[in-house]
Amino acid sequence: MAVTGFRKWYLSILVLGAEFLYYEIEWDDEDNVADLSNYNTDLEKYASLDAQIKAAEKEKDAIKQKIQMAMGKAEIGESESYKVTWKTSLTKLWGLHISFRSKIKELPKSNSYSDTKV
Repeated sequence: MAVTGFRKWYLSILVLGAEFLYYEIEWDDEDNVADLSNYNTDLEKYASLDAQIKAAEKEKDAIKQKIQMAMGKAEIGESESYKVTWKTSLTKLWGLHISFRSKIKELPKSNSYSDTKV
């Protein structure tokens, strides 16, 4: 309604070819607004956490890309504490071949590998 500027719409529905329904929808100038005055602390914390999560995701993606660049064409990489496997699979999307899929596995103190995914 806001896009068209109309103050009233009519909606009609044919249900399984057996029943015809119609509705009149009118513009409501009064918004139903909840008073969240008592939740300012929670709202500030939520906004802060949301910003931190976005920053952490951005940092995580940068580190992941850095590791992938270091691995080059290798499918397996190891450090003193971690084993990283980067297996590629081809998916056709708009005529392009895109390689993706990764697993990062943490090496425990022993010589066997765990299946921890990051």
